[in-house]
Amino acid sequence: MIEMMKLMNLTRVRKDRSTSQAQGRSFQAVSTSLVTAFLFLSGASFATAKEDTEFFESKIRPVLVENCYKCHSAEAANKGKLKAGLLLDSRDGIRKGGDSGPAVAPGNVEESLLLKALRQEDFEMPPKGKLPDSIIADFTEWIESGATDPRDEPSVALKTTSIDASDHWAFLPPAKSELPKVKDAKWAKADLDKFVLHQLEERQLQPVSAASPQVLVRRIYFGLLGLPPTPEQVAEFEKAAAKDRNSAISALVDTLLQSPHYGERWGRHWLDVARYAEDQAHTFGVKRRDQAHQYRDWVIKMFNEDLPFDQFVKLQLAGDLMDKEPEDPFQQFAGLGFLGLGAQYYKNSDKAQAEADELDDTIDTVTRGFLGLTVSCSRCHDHKYDPVPTEDYYALAGIFSGRRYSTLPLVGEDVVKAYNEEQKQIKDLENERRFYLRTIGRENGRKNFGELSRYLQEGWRMATLKANKVSISDDEFGEKVGMSPHYVRRFRELLDVGRKGDLMKWLPELEGWHDVQLEFEEEPTLESLKVPEEIVSLADKLQAQVQELIKVYDQAEKEHAEMLANAKNEEDRQRKIIGKLEKEQQRLLKNVWFEGNAPLYASENDVAKFFLNEEQKK
Repeated sequence: MIEMMKLMNLTRVRKDRSTSQAQGRSFQAVSTSLVTAFLFLSGASFATAKEDTEFFESKIRPVLVENCYKCHSAEAANKGKLKAGLLLDSRDGIRKGGDSGPAVAPGNVEESLLLKALRQEDFEMPPKGKLPDSIIADFTEWIESGATDPRDEPSVALKTTSIDASDHWAFLPPAKSELPKVKDAKWAKADLDKFVLHQLEERQLQPVSAASPQVLVRRIYFGLLGLPPTPEQVAEFEKAAAKDRNSAISALVDTLLQSPHYGERWGRHWLDVARYAEDQAHTFGVKRRDQAHQYRDWVIKMFNEDLPFDQFVKLQLAGDLMDKEPEDPFQQFAGLGFLGLGAQYYKNSDKAQAEADELDDTIDTVTRGFLGLTVSCSRCHDHKYDPVPTEDYYALAGIFSGRRYSTLPLVGEDVVKAYNEEQKQIKDLENERRFYLRTIGRENGRKNFGELSRYLQEGWRMATLKANKVSISDDEFGEKVGMSPHYVRRFRELLDVGRKGDLMKWLPELEGWHDVQLEFEEEPTLESLKVPEEIVSLADKLQAQVQELIKVYDQAEKEHAEMLANAKNEEDRQRKIIGKLEKEQQRLLKNVWFEGNAPLYASENDVAKFFLNEEQKK
C-alpha cells in the first residue's frame, strides 16, 4: 500500500508539469503501473495469509490439540472437565480467554497469557512439564505476526443448558388446584381424599379398606407424637369410635395437638434442617454449646404454640432487629440459634479460609431451609440449574459477614444485675481460695529449704530404683524415709534420666549429676542403695547456695517493707520481693521453689491433697 501511495503522488507531479495531451498519455501509463502494483501487492498479501494459515495448521494447532484440548475445549466442557473457563479450540475462545483474561492478544506478546503459561512465568502449562523452546518460539512468532486463526467454530458443539426460572416450583406462588373428578365420589370423606383417589384410579388401583380403630389410633399417635398410645388410650378411642368414628378422630387429633410431645415430634424435623447440635466438633477438641438447648426449646415451643410461619422465619433470621416484637425475650431472641449454632472451623492455620467456610455453611443452611435451593454452588460459579449468580451469593455473604455471636439474657435487667453481682462474689472467693492454697504450698516449700540436699539425695535414690525397674510408690518411699510423698515425687520426676535436658536448663548448678552411673550385680533395694559421694557433694553445694539466697531474700523483704505493704496478697508480695533480686538469684529461687516446675512447688490440688489439716479444709 505504501508503494501505491508513492505512485499516486507521482501521478499528481507529472500531471502538474505536462500539457493536457501529455497528461492523458502520462495518466494512462501511470494507471497501468498502478494496477500492476496493486495486483502485485494483493498477490503478496494473499501469499502471506496462506503462509500464516499453513504456519498455524502445522506449528500451532497440533500443539494445542495434543497438550491443551483435554482441559480447554468444548469437548472437555461437555464432560464437565473444563479448567479455568478457558476454551482453546476456537478463535473466539482463545481470544476471549478464561477466568484470568484473554489468552492471545494478536501482535502483543506481553499481553498474551497463553505465551506466559507456555514460558511458565505466571502459569505453568501444560501441567506435565514445559514444552521445548522451539515450540515456544513458534507461538511467539505466531502471535507477533497477528495470530492468524482459521478456526471459526470449536472442535465440537458446546452443549448449553437453558433454565426457565419461571417454571421452578420455588418461584411460583401457591395456587388453588381444581378438585379432580373421581369415579367413586362416596369414598372421599374430604377434598384431600379426592386427590389421592384420583391418582389411584389413574393407576387402576383400589383403595384399601378402612383401618380398624385399634390400628388407626396407633397411626394417629405415632404420626403426631412419635409415641405409641397406652392400652387405656387405645380402649378409650375404640369406645368413642364405636359411637361416632369421625367425631372420635377429630377429638383425638385436637387433644394430641395440645400435647407438648407434638412440638418435640415435629420440631425435630426443623432442627434437622437447621443442622442443630449442642457441641462443635470442627475444631481440635469438642466445644460444647452451653446454651444450644435454648434454640431447641424455642423450636418446640413455637410448634406447640402454632406460630405463623412468616413469624417463624423472621425470628430466626432477624429476631434481634425486631423492635419489641414479641415482648417475650425468649421468643424474640432464642430463635437466632438458627444462625448462631452454625459450623465453626479451626482458624489457626488459615483464618480467612475458615471464616469463608463458616459463611458458606450459613448461606447453605439458610437457602436450603427457606428457599429449597442449593445456592452454595454459586460460591464458585453462577448456578447452572437455578437463577442464582455468584454475585447474589457474595451479596448474601456480605450480609452475614458482619455478624457477631453473643449470649443475650432472657430475663429482666434486675435479674441480670443480681446474677452478675453474685458471679463477681463467687469469682472473688474463688481467687481468694486459689491464692490461699498457693500461699500454703509456698510456705511448705520454704519450710523445706533446709532439707533440699536430703530431698535431692533421696530423689536420686528413687530415680535410680525406678530406672532399675524396682517397684515402690512415692507414698511408700516417703513413709519409709520420713519425707513428704509430694516432694519425693517432685524430686524423682526432676531427676529422672529422661529429663536430663530439663535439669540442666533449670538447675545448671547440678551439672554432672547424670554422669554418675552405677552398675549393680544384684537388683538394688531401698535398703541397699547408697548415695554416691559425687551426688552428695552436688546436693550439699546447691543447699549452701540456696541458704545464702534465703538470707538475701529476707534482707530484701526488710528493705522494701513500705512497698510490700501495698501488695494485693501474699503471692503478689513474694513476687515483688523476688523482683528485687539479681537475675541469677531470681532464676535459682524460682526454679527451686516459686515457679510451677520447681521441685519445692505445690499446686492448688497438691496442697488440698497433701498439706491441709481439717480446719484449713473447712
